[in-house]
Amino acid sequence: MKKLLVFISAVFLFSSSLFSFEWGGMINNESKILFNGEDSIGYVQSNGANLWLSLPITKDNNWKLNSEISYKFDFGIVPKPIYFNNVINLPLLKVSGSANVGKNKIDLSFGRFKVSDYTSKIFNATADGLFVDFNSQSLELGCYVGYTGLTNRLAEVGFLDNNGALISSDGDFYVFEESYIPAIFTVAFPSLFANQTVTVQALASFDCSNNKNNKYYGTLGIGGPILSSLFYDFKTTFNTCKFNDVANLTSISFTFFAKKGIGVVLSADYASGSELCFDNFTTVTSFSVSDIFNIELSDVFVPSLSFLFTAKNFYAKLDVNGLFTIDDSIETQALLAKISSSMNVYSDFQLGFDLNALIPFNKSVATNIIGIVLKGAISF
Repeated sequence: MKKLLVFISAVFLFSSSLFSFEWGGMINNESKILFNGEDSIGYVQSNGANLWLSLPITKDNNWKLNSEISYKFDFGIVPKPIYFNNVINLPLLKVSGSANVGKNKIDLSFGRFKVSDYTSKIFNATADGLFVDFNSQSLELGCYVGYTGLTNRLAEVGFLDNNGALISSDGDFYVFEESYIPAIFTVAFPSLFANQTVTVQALASFDCSNNKNNKYYGTLGIGGPILSSLFYDFKTTFNTCKFNDVANLTSISFTFFAKKGIGVVLSADYASGSELCFDNFTTVTSFSVSDIFNIELSDVFVPSLSFLFTAKNFYAKLDVNGLFTIDDSIETQALLAKISSSMNVYSDFQLGFDLNALIPFNKSVATNIIGIVLKGAISF
């Protein structure tokens, strides 16, 4: 770890004497209070700092080296026992650039950076790898291959095991992530017809351990405008692990902009359980449908209604979600609600406030939970 810090420091010092570069950072605070049931109160305090650097490699700034290093300290009472966590991370160390091939363009990135699948729900993690993207007026081709085993699992949302449960992430400072090789291939047709975009994506996650937790996904998506102020987005994904099982994730959303700064989003997510011809759908990395209770995206139907409001320096969003399980029959499990807001007090100072609530209809799933989050960030 000391060698890593020395290396990052050397990059900053060496580059400052040879190149014109940009750098900056942020210091942030997050205080969270959880009210679980009638007499259970939890508290989590998180403080962090990060420093980023953008260094041009070529004179025309077409190729750049981008890096970021961060430190985070967590203190928690949830309600017992008290815990302390220290996390140091290198989430970004990437060389990227582009080249023109006739009227077409090829973008290339290699190194360590965040990667997400087309749905943003199945695979979302930092990895070391290579991304190539070909763009033309009528076609876009993207290919990514990477390796997760050298990243810090304490700074990630976490991977799921063979049973769809979150793999534990105990440790301090730096713990190597589970070893997976994600491979993603994407074909997109922008403005194929009536400004509609059609996307097809294949995702494979290869487990490098002896558990052989390999997962394969195929996604089809289509979206675009219905009217000048009404847009839709539809995605459906089929998943298999051993090629004798099939699961499905389907999402649809409609976004309506009533006027400038005001929007309404109506959406629904279906993740199959053991019904009809399907098995339980599982993601590669954890994706919880609740901010205050760990409910993975499997065997659930989640309809959502959101209201958006943006002003010059203020943003607010209200989300109301229903949670239904669908394994044997459709059962109402809980109502989820969240109010999130942020305000730029100054150009380099931001404050935020979140209010979460989970109201269960099935007491075997959870008790009433209310979460209050206060956030602040200063950039430099």
